Amino acid sequence: MDFKTTGTKKNDVWLVDGSPDFAIFPANIISEIEADIPIWLKVGDKYFGETHIRTKHGHWVNMNKKTVPELVHFKLGQSGSIYCAETNSKLKISLSITPAALLVLELITSNIEPHLSVTTLYAHPNRQPDGQRLGRYRGRN
Repeated sequence: MDFKTTGTKKNDVWLVDGSPDFAIFPANIISEIEADIPIWLKVGDKYFGETHIRTKHGHWVNMNKKTVPELVHFKLGQSGSIYCAETNSKLKISLSITPAALLVLELITSNIEPHLSVTTLYAHPNRQPDGQRLGRYRGRN
């Protein structure tokens, strides 16, 4: 796998083998997503994306001997439970296969192709996240 960015600004995206799509999130889990939608990892800043994960959770990422894009891609290949988050535009996926993690995604629909943007990814061992369980994320096919 080849990981590189489209630039250095916060809304630039990471590409995996030339594509911004790290995985596809299924339609109809929440009413706002009526068709399958891609999951993107943005360069971000201290609040979201690769920069946030590297800055706030870098020790955990390093323990897994991966870069942030590698770890996000790896975790999105696994199945997990989807939960609602603090706002209607955010979702959480609990991914319990080692290393157990919680992935937070935000729905982005304005000005560009609709997608789910990775807000954060961090260690979340053996705990059920807050929020109502909405369904199952099947992992990348």
